[in-house]
Amino acid sequence: MASELTGRQRLLTAIDHREADRVPISPRLYAWLWGNCGNIEPETLFKWFPDVDLMHVYESETPNILESFVGPYNLPEVHVEQQLWSEGDCEIVERTFQTPAGVLHDRTRIPPPGREYGPMPNPQQLECLVKTPGDLQALRFLLPPIRVDADRLQQEMTRIGERGLT
Repeated sequence: MASELTGRQRLLTAIDHREADRVPISPRLYAWLWGNCGNIEPETLFKWFPDVDLMHVYESETPNILESFVGPYNLPEVHVEQQLWSEGDCEIVERTFQTPAGVLHDRTRIPPPGREYGPMPNPQQLECLVKTPGDLQALRFLLPPIRVDADRLQQEMTRIGERGLT
């Protein structure tokens, strides 16, 4: 009888296109965890779902302008105008970024958590920030240098251990 692989080994085996002892499972259970347990910590996930082979996402210290829909933004060469208003039970965020290479504009609907939207609803892009290849020159002014805290990354990797990958 073959020995059972750890979650980490199982995921690495599948990524390498080899056959594992079973299909690795890493469902996106964060909304369920948040709604039922009040947090999305890996330890909580392992408690409720012991067979999960976790593909844990490490979030760097780099601000992500493309996913943070409400400022303030620390963009030294960019003038930002932001408007917020309610539309039904949702918030609408409209942003204009005036960069040295041009203007970028987007509009996003942010539903409230709960009810039909679920505990962690996704924002809906009503107007995308980048519309043409010409917008890419302006986009570079919204992308700060990547900052990674190597100690924190190591802590996260230790925290997940053999249960999965970070």
